[in-house]
Amino acid sequence: MCKISTVHGWTSEGWRKKIDLKILKYFDRIISPSESIIKELTDSGIDKNRIILLRNSIDTDISQKNDSKIDIKKEFNLPHKSLIITYIGRLSPEKGVKYLIDSVNIIKRDIENFRVFIVGDGKEFFTLKELVKQYSLEDMIIFTGYRENVKDFLEATDILVHPSLTEGIPLSILEAMYSKVPVIATSVGGIPEIIKDCENGILIEPENKEQIAQAVLRLVKDIKLRQKIIKNAFYLVNREFNISKYCNKLGGIYKKVLVNNK
Repeated sequence: MCKISTVHGWTSEGWRKKIDLKILKYFDRIISPSESIIKELTDSGIDKNRIILLRNSIDTDISQKNDSKIDIKKEFNLPHKSLIITYIGRLSPEKGVKYLIDSVNIIKRDIENFRVFIVGDGKEFFTLKELVKQYSLEDMIIFTGYRENVKDFLEATDILVHPSLTEGIPLSILEAMYSKVPVIATSVGGIPEIIKDCENGILIEPENKEQIAQAVLRLVKDIKLRQKIIKNAFYLVNREFNISKYCNKLGGIYKKVLVNNK
C-alpha cells in the first residue's frame, strides 16, 4: 500500500511537529507547497527524493465570480472614498495581526480617510479587540469575524496586508493577487517564492509596524508602482497558480506513485 501525505507546515516547534516528522518518514511521497517547508523536512532528516513541490492554487473561475455582491462599505456605513486596508485569515499569534494594528497609529498621521478590516476568527480575536480598544482605534479598525465570502471584502479592498511570522503559501494572498488587490506581506516561509518585492507585491520584515505603514503609504502615493504590482500579480496567479494545473500535477503524482508501487 502506497502512502502519500501533504504537509502545509507548522505554527510552532511543539510536540505535534515532532510526531508528524516521525510519522512522515514512513510515507512514500510527501507533497510540500513551498521550498521553505521542503527545507524544514530535509533538515529533520527526511529524504529529499521523497518530497515533491506542489504549490497551493486557487480556482480562478470561482475567484472571478461573486454571486453575493454585498456592498461592504454600505454594510459598515463607510464613506465611498474610504481607503480600505484588509487582513484575511486566522487570528492567532503566528499571523502577526498585532503588528498591523500597531501600524495604524503611524498610518493615520498621513492618511485621514481609511479603515482596516480584520476578516477572520481565532483564539486572539478578543485579545486583538482589546488592543484596538486600548489604542482608541475602534472607529478605524473593524473586526468582521468569520465570513464565508471573502470576495466581498476583496472587491472593496485597496490594499491587503499579510503580516505573518511563519507561513506556507497563503491562499488569501493568491486570491488578492488574482482580484487585482496589491499585497503587502512579510518575507517569511513560502511568501518570497511568489512575491517579488516591488514587482508583484511588497515584502516587509516580520514584526515591523513601521515597514507596514511605510509600504501602505508607498502604495497610496505611487500610482505607477501600484499599477505595475497589480498587473504582474494577476498575470502570475493566472499563469502559475490555477487549480486546473494543480489538479493535473496532483493526479500525475498519485499515478506515478501507484505505478512504482505495483
